[in-house]
Amino acid sequence: MQLLKRKLAIETERLTLRPPVHADFRPWATLRSDSITYLTPWEPSWAPDHLSRKAFTNRVYWANRSVSAGTALPLFLIRRKDNMLIGAITLDNIRRGPAQAGTLGYWTGEQFARRGYMREAIEATVHHAFTRLDISRVEAACLPENIASRGLLEKTGFKYEGVAQSYLQIDGRWRTHVLYAQLRGDRRGKTAAGEGGYDRLCHCRGRRPCTCQTLLYGFPASLGLCLDRRSRGLELCAAEGCGAPRGLARFLRQTDL
Repeated sequence: MQLLKRKLAIETERLTLRPPVHADFRPWATLRSDSITYLTPWEPSWAPDHLSRKAFTNRVYWANRSVSAGTALPLFLIRRKDNMLIGAITLDNIRRGPAQAGTLGYWTGEQFARRGYMREAIEATVHHAFTRLDISRVEAACLPENIASRGLLEKTGFKYEGVAQSYLQIDGRWRTHVLYAQLRGDRRGKTAAGEGGYDRLCHCRGRRPCTCQTLLYGFPASLGLCLDRRSRGLELCAAEGCGAPRGLARFLRQTDL
């Protein structure tokens, strides 16, 4: 059984997903180093020895123990045509008993982003979790302004569920996250955030009265929030007639949304 678990591999159209091995150190360290400015705004602060061989060795040992114990499923994304490491995905914090749930996290190197690789990996990992690991619920969280990650989760079947204040320390600060989940046999339709959110931003830019009803970071549409696309969803529009409470902008800044 231990041997079978160490040889775990999930195949997609272009990728092989497998646990990390010691021989992955150099390509992993190079990929992470080359993508540092791309990755660090979305991740917990890297330790001083983050890219060291010792830290990677500990990572491999942790991966082997986690797979054997059934507490996590850490996988590297290997592009089959050239055996290139392009990123990683982990189903972590697997809870058994009445929960039967796990939490999904993922990253790709900057040069491999927006090519559909992570979509393949997420769909395959979630399918494996539901069919082979008997998981009933896969959860994920991301920063509200991470539009690419939110879109990826929604395209792969995750549903928006709400907001968690000060959820994780990202880049050295406690940050609020938006929460998503996918259920085995999920029959829920699109959520309000999935249908709109960032896609229905107001274009008035202060030139005309605003009547939009955009859902922002889980706040109800009745707040009448109006956003300027140039602000990336972080500032309230000042258009006459928008009706958004002045105190809300201050609240959003204070909560790092």
